[in-house]
Amino acid sequence: MTSDLSAIKVYGERRGYLRELAAYKRIEDRQLEELRGFKIPRIQGWSNELMVLEMSIVHVPCLLDFGGAYLDFLPEHALRDDEWHQEKAEEFGDNWEEAKLVITELEIRGEIFLSDVNTGNIKFPAK
Repeated sequence: MTSDLSAIKVYGERRGYLRELAAYKRIEDRQLEELRGFKIPRIQGWSNELMVLEMSIVHVPCLLDFGGAYLDFLPEHALRDDEWHQEKAEEFGDNWEEAKLVITELEIRGEIFLSDVNTGNIKFPAK
C-alpha cells in the first residue's frame, strides 16, 4: 500500500504485466466501476520500465487481479469444460452462480476474459 491508499503490483514477467495493464485500460475506457455490485480497482499509474501497476483499493465484494485476463477472447488453453465448471462450483460453493454472472457481465460489457477464475479474484463477503 502507498501513502495515497493505493496498492502496488510489481511484475517479473512482461506478458502478464501487459495483459493486466491492457485490462485496466479497457476497464477505464468502458467505465466499469463495478459489476453486479462487485467493485473493480481503478488504475492510477504504471511504469512500463519497472513493470509496476498502481491501483485503487477496493473492498469486498470485489473483482481483482487481471494478470490472467485476455481482451476480446478466451484463449484455447483456458477453455471452460464441464470439469472446469465442476471444480469452480466446488471452489465457490453457494457463490458459484453469482460468480458466473459476474464473469459473464465482464465478458459482455468489457470483452475481458479471465483465464484464472478463483476465489482470490472474485471475492465475496464472508458469511
